[in-house]
Amino acid sequence: MDNSGDEEEIDQLICVTGRLIQVYLEQYVLKTPCMTSSQTGFIWLMEVLQGNESRCYNMFRMDKHVFVMLLNELENNYKLKGSRNISSAEILGMFLYILGQGIGNRNAQERFQRKYYLVDAGYPQMKGFLGPYKGERYHLPHFRRGEQPTGHKEIFNHAHSSLRSIIERTFGVWKKKWSILRDMPSYSYEKQVKIVIATMTLHNYIRINAQRDRDFDESENYLSEEDNEEMEVNAYEEDGSGRREMEMLRNVIAQSLMSART
Repeated sequence: MDNSGDEEEIDQLICVTGRLIQVYLEQYVLKTPCMTSSQTGFIWLMEVLQGNESRCYNMFRMDKHVFVMLLNELENNYKLKGSRNISSAEILGMFLYILGQGIGNRNAQERFQRKYYLVDAGYPQMKGFLGPYKGERYHLPHFRRGEQPTGHKEIFNHAHSSLRSIIERTFGVWKKKWSILRDMPSYSYEKQVKIVIATMTLHNYIRINAQRDRDFDESENYLSEEDNEEMEVNAYEEDGSGRREMEMLRNVIAQSLMSART
């Protein structure tokens, strides 16, 4: 009995499924991230896959080993890839969660959200604080003067440093353009908050709509004071699940960055 036709149909179905997963997530789910939970979507997904068998089945309508097999199949044969913002496992998990639970985009975003602060090595490794890999090259001038980043740790550190540089440059331009932020009058706290929000709204509007802006143009030459400093390492490290959670999150982001470069 020839099953080649059935196998070909299954392969085509898997291929279409993989493509639909990425298209659906990119167009309808990943546009507006939610950031209110203390537990990241990746950590929750790992808990489900490492926990009781029935929990995985209830969430994704399949056993754990089937989830892993499907993920490997989509990654290896049908080009399902993670990105800088989300791993391939999360993409599949979110898609199955929506289908299996019959929920809308907002609830899916709430379940698979991410929340952490981007910090330098001076902060302890603890829950909610995502720092760089210590003992590896970090500051951008180190990469400009030497070889390009290699290995998942240096690739992560380069991306981490680049993002921090952008954030610091943004705050520098923002404070330079609106002098009130550098010397805030003694208004009430509520009014000061509104001033900060108003100036940031104006900042974003100008950034989006102005073809040229003097403050933004000058910011291209901005160099963070920390770019030339050595990485200071905090001796304190949190013990327990918080530290392990952030290490796991950092590792999966690093691997996603590696995958995105290939």
